[in-house]
Amino acid sequence: MHRLLLSFLFVVCLSSQYAEAYLFNMTEYLRMPPMARMDDYDRCFLDIPEGATATFCMVTSLIKPNESSDIWNIINKYSSDRKRIYRHDRLSRGICMNWCKKQMNYFDYDTRKSYYIENFYNDTEIYKDPNFHTRALADRARYYQYATECVNYELRKQYGLMAQSQIRYCITNKDNIQSTYDSLDVIFVILCTVLAILVVLSTSYDFHLKRNNLPHLCNREHYKRPVDNTGLTTLLLCFSLPRNWYKLTLETQNSELSRDLRSINAFRTICMFGVICAHCALANNMCPQLNPYYIEQKYFITSHMIIINGANALQSFFAITGFLIAIQFVDLREKYKFKFSFFWKAIIYRYLRYTPVYTFILLFNATFLYKLREGPSWPILADAERLACRNNWWTNLLYINNFVNVREPCMQHAWYLAADFQLVIVGTLIQMIIWKFTKWTKMVFGTTFAISFLIPAIITYRYSFEGTFMASPETTRYAHWYDEQYQTIYIPFYTNMGSFVLGMIAGLLYCKHKQGHIDLTKSKVLPVLWYSLLPIAFLGLYSGALFYANNFEKPAIWIAIYAAVMKSLWGVFGATLVLGSALNTGWVFKNILRMQVFRTMGRLTFGAYLIHPSVIRASYGSMRHPFFTDDFRVYDNTVSAFVTSYVLSFFVCMLIEMPFSIIQKLIFNRDSNRSEKTIYETTETEAIKLSKKMVEVEEKTIKSFN
Repeated sequence: MHRLLLSFLFVVCLSSQYAEAYLFNMTEYLRMPPMARMDDYDRCFLDIPEGATATFCMVTSLIKPNESSDIWNIINKYSSDRKRIYRHDRLSRGICMNWCKKQMNYFDYDTRKSYYIENFYNDTEIYKDPNFHTRALADRARYYQYATECVNYELRKQYGLMAQSQIRYCITNKDNIQSTYDSLDVIFVILCTVLAILVVLSTSYDFHLKRNNLPHLCNREHYKRPVDNTGLTTLLLCFSLPRNWYKLTLETQNSELSRDLRSINAFRTICMFGVICAHCALANNMCPQLNPYYIEQKYFITSHMIIINGANALQSFFAITGFLIAIQFVDLREKYKFKFSFFWKAIIYRYLRYTPVYTFILLFNATFLYKLREGPSWPILADAERLACRNNWWTNLLYINNFVNVREPCMQHAWYLAADFQLVIVGTLIQMIIWKFTKWTKMVFGTTFAISFLIPAIITYRYSFEGTFMASPETTRYAHWYDEQYQTIYIPFYTNMGSFVLGMIAGLLYCKHKQGHIDLTKSKVLPVLWYSLLPIAFLGLYSGALFYANNFEKPAIWIAIYAAVMKSLWGVFGATLVLGSALNTGWVFKNILRMQVFRTMGRLTFGAYLIHPSVIRASYGSMRHPFFTDDFRVYDNTVSAFVTSYVLSFFVCMLIEMPFSIIQKLIFNRDSNRSEKTIYETTETEAIKLSKKMVEVEEKTIKSFN
């Protein structure tokens, strides 16, 4: 077995070296028209008479096939590899319409007509839904002919080619979206103002209690103490900044369970970095580039499959959710008798856990996001988001945005929240069944996992998909909006259910271990599996290169099985990591994963996940021209987005997430102080004793003077 593994690694390394030696014939490659070209955006708006209107339009063009043209044959040669190469017959142009009109008006009617071409192909990715951008329909009617003529003037003169064109959107110097406010903008401002007032009042009241109740305690100890056992006091203090600061940064639970599961926060943080890295690459592909070959060549390097084929890594999040739900229901079964009302309480609890922060970020994206920046690429990243959130916000708040209006997504990354919420409903129902019928536990989980394994396999076979999720350059160029594989197998909850079920099974195994029914510490399989997870994960990611480099006949049963196995593999990865870490597997790594910094960052991960696409949009959206991409730029943007997202998440957590978490506990008649039975109780007791001693000392001092 070890020889087979070494042989496989040798083949992977050899293929990587070969791929790195692969280079395009750049002399041939550069004969093609550049995929992106833009006029000077700022000069377009400045170089006009006073009071005149300047218009800058982003145009998408599709080159008409011409087999007699050498350049077209080069374009067709490269574009035929749809998995690893962009479609070079699709061009992006930024045109100053004032200059374009001036140029075209110099020509007579017949000359202008020669630059015009009727549409020869109805490309849905060219003819985008006009709802994506403000005034899109009007701008298309007004500037369509001029845009077509100006693009073809360039193409025919330099390359002997013609293209059909379509206006994506236009920007004028008189657009004042950044300085105008509608009712939704006002609502967001009012909401922020109310939050600020609540924070000031709550913090002031907490400071007042500190001075009156424990005058001899140092400032810190008061904020660490649980509040009096009254719902009103808890409610009044839930927005207190110093109190929430200590809840966020200090260890507030010293139970065995909380100690065992501390590594989950590290897993969340690490996975979050990977998610941000992937979304930075996505935003990079959506914007005009000077060197698209930089992205294309990555697909020929096997080692880069770790990033390109890493979409399924998000399955680990689903496994963690399943693990935690299983533990929560075991705890309920030990304390309470079966009541179906627990099902509804669990669903409502999850809804209230997600929705406050989710709604705030959604409202920000629908209002002030677009006001942050401006530029020719900014509407691609922000205007579409603003309009989608104003039109489809209800799909997000009902957590059905992974099924409804998926081609006009508001907060596209929030498909995960919808899938997670739907899986929680399914998982809660499963837990209720095994609570009521304990003897059915093995049968229920066995059947559920078998179904969840078969679903992605059947869909892959039915639709003739590849065995891995294909994040090709062209599909990422349009953010997967038109990608059937993305809509059919990536974002539905039922195709991600396998990892969730595996997480629940791992959670039940952990509880049985703690209850003494089984002893997992004596298992020889778990440590071996835990330490081998990383190489297995890398090999799984590397294997995705097979589907990028080859065109296998489809549908094929082996491809369907591969797809199902890869989906479940990441569930095994997440479940085993959490279970092994909870049982002290991991040598020195477990100590690293349990560091205090990860605990704080883990609490901020939910907010960072919601915020980070807006941060990425803001960093890319101000580009005035096609930009040059290299490794350093990608890494720099990833690290910057990661840090900024967590910093902003800190404020969102302090102002919204933690206060509403306390309110949520009050709604469910839970004593929020119960969760604060902490190691600080010892500190508090010592502080009170110290206070009493100080009072006694003062009294003795007064008596001695008397």
